[in-house]
Amino acid sequence: MPGDPTPPLEPRSTSDVLSLLRTTLSIDGPFHKNLLTSFDQAQSRLLLTRMKGGESLPIEYQQIFAYDPESLENTQLMSQLFEQKINYARSERPVILLNVKEFAEEKIKSGDVGGVSYEDLQYSLSHYLIGCRAASNNEDGLYPVITPHYIPDDEKNHVKRVSIPNDDTNAEFAFIYGETTTSGPEFKALDSFLLGLSDGNFQLKTSILIPKAIVERDYGYGSPWVPKLAGTQLRDLDSGEISRTVAWTRRALNPEDENRIRVVIRPFGTGKTKMLKGLEEKLIKEGVPETTFIDGAQPMDEQKKAFEGSVILVDEAANLNVSQIRGQTKDDSIIVLFYPSRAAVIQKMQESGISEGSYTVIE
Repeated sequence: MPGDPTPPLEPRSTSDVLSLLRTTLSIDGPFHKNLLTSFDQAQSRLLLTRMKGGESLPIEYQQIFAYDPESLENTQLMSQLFEQKINYARSERPVILLNVKEFAEEKIKSGDVGGVSYEDLQYSLSHYLIGCRAASNNEDGLYPVITPHYIPDDEKNHVKRVSIPNDDTNAEFAFIYGETTTSGPEFKALDSFLLGLSDGNFQLKTSILIPKAIVERDYGYGSPWVPKLAGTQLRDLDSGEISRTVAWTRRALNPEDENRIRVVIRPFGTGKTKMLKGLEEKLIKEGVPETTFIDGAQPMDEQKKAFEGSVILVDEAANLNVSQIRGQTKDDSIIVLFYPSRAAVIQKMQESGISEGSYTVIE
């Protein structure tokens, strides 16, 4: 069919396939990055579903809502989570929500020259904090969302303000930073303000909707407000565990290893199946038929074609007899088996009559 990948005229050698897979599974490569993004989006969808279903979640979850501006789906998901988080906060107290970009535009319209400054944020936010003290919840039990307006320089001396951080307030802060750079004065003002919150005695949670690149960038001092304000990330999967699964798999593809059988031990919930499915889809698109995949949870009669691979990746291997797999593959094929524990490896290898030392274990 048009658009289908064109397979090589001659099958790649096992060595070449191993090299290709190791390149694909590089921790610095696009496959790993896309894998983490897909996990993040899947978990965000799950979290949003749980919240919309009325599940009571801890109010401190995920204070930094970092989104990918290049992905409309990811941006929408994080925006919805940010909105849900604000609504949870409103069940307990008012929320002061400031959109930095809109705040800067408001300053320009007022005729003031220059971008938003730290002093602008201090004056406006502290002034509106005072008004929160008298705020009450509505008939739905929600406190208001208050949007601070820009206070011109000639009015600053005539408004009430409190020091921030300040424990004498019942309001939470929330920020939307709608830019993708850190070069302008708006970011410097926000950065300074957040540093003040993280270093001071302001104990209430602060939610921030901000591009990923801003949070992940190294500013020399490591953006200390990010970990301090990050809160509890409500996740069933840890990104570090997913990265280790990719790295462990790459190690199992060592071309200098003389053992045909390699075993990767990764516990349940560390992204094995998701990684293998993603890798399979990628290799099909790129035309790499020499790498095949076996799902130990599915009938083997439907997967016989997989035994023809030069490198065979086997998910849910604890359900299979290793000798039967090895007996149906080519002499130079590499078999990578994924197990949830060392105990499962020992048991299945003994049952399959595979002697210790004839396989390599990665854990």
